[in-house]
Amino acid sequence: LATVPGQDGGTELNSYHHFPTETAFFGTSDYREPMVLVRGIDGFSSSELLYQGYDILSEKPKICGMPSSTGGETLVIHISDTRSTLTCDLYYTVWGDCSVIARRAVYTNKGADRLTLERAYSFSLSLGERNYNAVTLYGAWANERHIQRTP
Repeated sequence: LATVPGQDGGTELNSYHHFPTETAFFGTSDYREPMVLVRGIDGFSSSELLYQGYDILSEKPKICGMPSSTGGETLVIHISDTRSTLTCDLYYTVWGDCSVIARRAVYTNKGADRLTLERAYSFSLSLGERNYNAVTLYGAWANERHIQRTP
């Protein structure tokens, strides 16, 4: 059973950078590139987004005012900042007929005080130490899709 770093009885691995997480955040011993940077009116910018619950939707909700795909069962993971009034809903949509996962993040300030989002990415990716290849498709007009693999 995983526990929150710093609150798990003093194990050797007591820092977020030792654990794969759904989000990386700033100022709490997580040394990965943060997914979100939030600053309060007092200038405080440390955050800690922790799991609060989830919902499963039978269909992907539309994104108001933007083009988006339809259909697909959707998992919504609710996380909230322990240090501010910021909440985030992480939407994961899957379709049974193809190997695609759509992901988006919706940030909300649940408090009366102003928060400034200095960074609000839709995801962060935490990969363990393994031998990976980065595959890029570079090119230019009429000369597209040159496959390059980099260990």
